Amino acid sequence: MITQAMTTISPQTFKSINNKVTPERVSLLSRLVSEGKLKVVIDKEYAISELPQAHAYSETGRAKGKLVVAVH
Repeated sequence: MITQAMTTISPQTFKSINNKVTPERVSLLSRLVSEGKLKVVIDKEYAISELPQAHAYSETGRAKGKLVVAVH
């Protein structure tokens, strides 16, 4: 439904994905990473206290991978 709504207001094509976390999906991702078929690219890591800086950096569009925020 969201995809249909976005498509009607924008010339861009939108595709929704199901990102529900299940044990099977976690297992599959783990296997793909261990086999070298999926590479995880982490650009920067932030402490939870640095969340505003992490958000600001993500908004710059310069990130070359994922940003990780540690909560411990």
